[in-house]
Amino acid sequence: MNLSGQLSADIGSLSELQTLDLSSNKLMTGPLPQAIGNLKNLSSLCLTGCGFSGPIPNEIGSLQQLLYLALTSNRFSGPIPNSIGNLSNLYYLDLTDNQLSGSIPVSSGTIAGLDMLLQTRHFHLGKNQLSGTIPPQLFSSNMNAIHVLFDNNNLSGIIPSTIGLVQTLEVVRLDRNSLSGSVPSNISNLANLHELALSNNSLTGPMPNLTGMNLLNYLDMGNNSFDISEFPPWLSSLQSLTTLMMEHTQLEGPIPANLFSLPNLQIVEMSNNHLNGTLNISTTFSDQLQSIDLQNNSITNFDPITGGNNITIFSGQVPSSKCNCAYPYQGILFFRALSSLDLGNSSYYVAVEEYLMQTFEPSDLPVDSVSLSNPTIDSFGYLGLSLAVFPSGDDRFNKTGITIIGYALNNLSFRPPRLFGPYFLIASIYDYYAGSNKKVSSGIIIGVAVGGSILLLLLVLAGVYVFHQKKRAKRATEQNNPFANWDVNMGNGGVPQLKGARRFSYEELKKYTNNFSEANGIGSGGKSRIRLDWMGRLNVALGTARGLVYLHEHANPPIIHRDIKSSNILLDESLNAKVADFGLSKPKVDSERNYVTTQVKGTLVSKTPYYVC
Repeated sequence: MNLSGQLSADIGSLSELQTLDLSSNKLMTGPLPQAIGNLKNLSSLCLTGCGFSGPIPNEIGSLQQLLYLALTSNRFSGPIPNSIGNLSNLYYLDLTDNQLSGSIPVSSGTIAGLDMLLQTRHFHLGKNQLSGTIPPQLFSSNMNAIHVLFDNNNLSGIIPSTIGLVQTLEVVRLDRNSLSGSVPSNISNLANLHELALSNNSLTGPMPNLTGMNLLNYLDMGNNSFDISEFPPWLSSLQSLTTLMMEHTQLEGPIPANLFSLPNLQIVEMSNNHLNGTLNISTTFSDQLQSIDLQNNSITNFDPITGGNNITIFSGQVPSSKCNCAYPYQGILFFRALSSLDLGNSSYYVAVEEYLMQTFEPSDLPVDSVSLSNPTIDSFGYLGLSLAVFPSGDDRFNKTGITIIGYALNNLSFRPPRLFGPYFLIASIYDYYAGSNKKVSSGIIIGVAVGGSILLLLLVLAGVYVFHQKKRAKRATEQNNPFANWDVNMGNGGVPQLKGARRFSYEELKKYTNNFSEANGIGSGGKSRIRLDWMGRLNVALGTARGLVYLHEHANPPIIHRDIKSSNILLDESLNAKVADFGLSKPKVDSERNYVTTQVKGTLVSKTPYYVC
């Protein structure tokens, strides 16, 4: 919505507020006011992609009705408040991509902690500066968490064995930290796990045996210091595996041929190990296989693939469905738990586009199509996809449409395919009204042509009316006409010199318009933020004309308003125009008399709106 500035503490006065979504307003800065804790009925707080800074207020823990808390991609700093542990109904917690520091808070005595969030399904704390150990107390068999994302922090110490108690887990990302010690053996109890990422730590000891994790799609244990070991035989039993990342993990010996027979296997990364012998991919390799990286090993022989696969060369573009010449809602979708790294397989992105369209259809939004493009993996291991949502029936979305789209994408209404895992959106600023130098669509041309015809007809009618009135009142108004005695055949033929006319400089115009303030823009009021489109402004003009016709033709006696200006045109709740303020009005000039009456009906003040036409 292009909001800027700081969030006022007055927000705390909205005691009945249930949803507060200010996402993707990058110019909203400053601290989150402590008064946020007064919103006792708040169930959803989404501030994704703003510019808030400072500590997360401790008062946020008093929002007992809160189900959804997303403070993603801001500049919050300081520790995670212990009080968040009081949010017993919380379903979704996302503090990703901030500057939070300190340890992960757990309860102690009367002090709350994150271990009390037994109903919370999403723990997203990645891309911060958290330090210290992962508290064993954080996990228990009573938890219902499905996502634990602690990646890209400064966490140290061992991985607590209590994590193996949370058997509802589907995604665990502890990569890019400073964790050490052995991986707990009971991690294989997580039978529902789809993704396990432990890479780029200092883990030691034996590589964990993951036998029985039959739903595992993505396994990344690279860049650790495990004990030197033979190639684990259990790897060949993971039938759902799509991506295997085991670079720099002290593996040695030959690679069993049946590894490449896993039916869904796409990516194999095992560079910088001690693997040797003959690489035998066999004749029964997966038809999904796309890439094998065995650089810096001791492979001596290679049995070539027979039959061959079509290897997709990634070009950086993903084909979209259909795109119109319009102004799309744009942003970057970041997916934080990929089960596959086959970026060249466009069918995956087409599936996401279809899921997005299914999300928008129930809301009756005028969405024509959705496009995803430019898939990239950033330094944090997140997949970024450029998103464009195109409007239908118009060249751009209005504010309501943008609000609904943003809410759907920031409040989990959109559920991507399971392969993509949790996500967040960083939306671009959407310009609702700015023009474009692109070719105008035929619908816009037709609208302008029809509107121009109507305007021309109104001007013709107005001209006839003015001519008729001028003829009737010629004698009565002659004395007040500054052009009455002007003869174009006399003098130098120039225009008459009007008293009071003058030229304004640019600086004067700038001063008088308050630096060309938008409050003076055509189509918007000085105080109101409701913007009228072309048809709305036309309806106001027609309504004003009807009021003037009534005053001039049907009122008894007829009335000349004498003070028509925008501030004297009132709009009702349906934006119908009403002529107001008759303080300077006079009875209509009688064409049968040679004088102008000065009698005024009423006093020289604004009349009550109850009497407006």
